[in-house]
Amino acid sequence: MKIMTVVTATATTPPLSAIPAAPGPTDAELLMLAAAHPEYEFPRHAPLSAAHNAHYTNTRAQLAYALEHSYNELEGDVRFRDGIAVMAHDSDRAADLTFEQWAIAVARSGRMLRIDLKDIKALPGVMATVKRLGIPDNRLSFNVSVYMPFMSSNASATQLDDLRARFPESYITFNLPFPALPGYWLVEHSAHRVGGPTGVALMGQLATASAIAHLRKHGVTVNVWNHPPLWAPEDVAAETARLRALGVDGQIDLRREDDPLAGD
Repeated sequence: MKIMTVVTATATTPPLSAIPAAPGPTDAELLMLAAAHPEYEFPRHAPLSAAHNAHYTNTRAQLAYALEHSYNELEGDVRFRDGIAVMAHDSDRAADLTFEQWAIAVARSGRMLRIDLKDIKALPGVMATVKRLGIPDNRLSFNVSVYMPFMSSNASATQLDDLRARFPESYITFNLPFPALPGYWLVEHSAHRVGGPTGVALMGQLATASAIAHLRKHGVTVNVWNHPPLWAPEDVAAETARLRALGVDGQIDLRREDDPLAGD
């Protein structure tokens, strides 16, 4: 990957002791990459089914790769450390980006921000940053957990109400509490209560015709994703077409095991 040289890097966020120094593009270099491909912007009024997701973009290197390629949605996982929202999939993984740094770069690119809240304590800071940046609601997609009190990503009814009130037209996707009918009911209840564009994140192995039909019958948009170490289709295009034929009406985010962004 070719990284452009910048003489002076103006960091939007001051250096933080909680963020260890790591090799990779500077903030200024990321902003230059973000502005380089307006053709990859997420169409302003497109449905979520139009998303081509970069999963994940938690590190500077991953974010730079995604910005240079034709993804129109960039996904990042948000943790809360020392009072700061940072980008990391796992709780024990070092971070070299704050959420603010990540969001500024993705917003500059015009791509959709897919914000996977791994720690719900980061939500107030995330909402404040997004609101300050003036990102349109239909370029915002939030992933949260519901009815999972044992998970750090679990959102309360009050937190969901606050999220929806601040971003009324943003996408809110619920992680499935467990892959059985009661889990679907809980997601449906949350979706109807929150209102607006909502959906469920359904793993590829669980995307059966009956599950998809049940969720769609109750007005929940179905999004499908996979974790390559557990299951990865050999032919992503063919599997995507099969899922569409089954009725998947939201985002299909399938990755092969050799996907360059498959790692955390």
